Amino acid sequence: MMGLNTEIPKSIIDGLNEGSRDLLNREAKLLKSISSAPFEERYRLRYELGEIRAEMRAHSEALAAVVDFKEGIPLKFSDLIGLIPQGVDKSSVVFIDWFIPDADRMLTFGCISYNILLVAAKVGETPEVFDTGINLGDVSTLVEDIIPNQLDEVRGNLYLQKLNPLVAPLKKISKPDDVLVLCPSKILHQIPLHALNVDGELLIKRNPIVYTHSLTLLRYCSLSAQQQQKTPPPSPQDLQFFTSPCGPDVDGWHLIELAGIFGADVAVGPESTKETYLEKSKTTKLLHFFGHAVLSEGGDPLDHKLIWSEDNEIYLTAKEVFTHAFNKASHVTLIACKSGRTRHALGDEVMGLVRIVLHRQ
Repeated sequence: MMGLNTEIPKSIIDGLNEGSRDLLNREAKLLKSISSAPFEERYRLRYELGEIRAEMRAHSEALAAVVDFKEGIPLKFSDLIGLIPQGVDKSSVVFIDWFIPDADRMLTFGCISYNILLVAAKVGETPEVFDTGINLGDVSTLVEDIIPNQLDEVRGNLYLQKLNPLVAPLKKISKPDDVLVLCPSKILHQIPLHALNVDGELLIKRNPIVYTHSLTLLRYCSLSAQQQQKTPPPSPQDLQFFTSPCGPDVDGWHLIELAGIFGADVAVGPESTKETYLEKSKTTKLLHFFGHAVLSEGGDPLDHKLIWSEDNEIYLTAKEVFTHAFNKASHVTLIACKSGRTRHALGDEVMGLVRIVLHRQ
């Protein structure tokens, strides 16, 4: 899985005591030994790795979360409380997931159901399951056939609203202004769920929305952000950067106006370069890109890229992002057509530009 055995954010390491760092160093040395050990030695070394990671779990909550993420351990319902920032009313946060039955079928409540299920959970409460009344076949038809051909036309939103059943149960489980953490699955990643209606109101107007590709990934991002909160706040001017290859006479003026509100450095048109973006991203806490993106015809997620100049073939690919030293726990905004496109591997593993940017946090 993308992200397993990944580099631990420096912000987390800085917040660890000497004992925790010693355990991390022991684990790192053992992992290096395993990668180069003869086949007959690896079983013993793997056993030692299991013992060290058990010790790490018992040592501190932070190390336990890191080990869980490395090993791909899914969250338990009791872990949800750790995803909510301090000061936020825990009763006002609802975690939403969808279950899509394989081959359009599943056994539920003693009968065959072909419909997608919505699962909602609040901290300290029993999760609830709702039948959305819409099946995978109908959703696939709308997403793969109708929406790409009609979304730019007047009737586009009318077709989109046919997917409202996917979020209709939110009327029962949430209140207006509750924070909704949406974790789509499979084809639902291609749907702007926040643009659907709940009880006649756009979801994005009814509720603040958080998207995540997986709650396990969200836990890792949350852990990194919590460690960052222990450091003094940075100066806004030095740590914010807004950029767009679009010229100010095209759409770049929107970015100039927005950057002015934040008091941020800004570069548009010819002043916006890939090199500057990468350099700024090493220290910037708020990184905002406005432009265009493209996914290769072959669908290779590592070739998913932001465009600086198609004529000169200047792109920033997901492969480059994967190895770039972004400032940890930074806020990266991508406003670019197709930047949210993804590919899905076995196990509902999401691959694409946004997923890799999250990995680098």
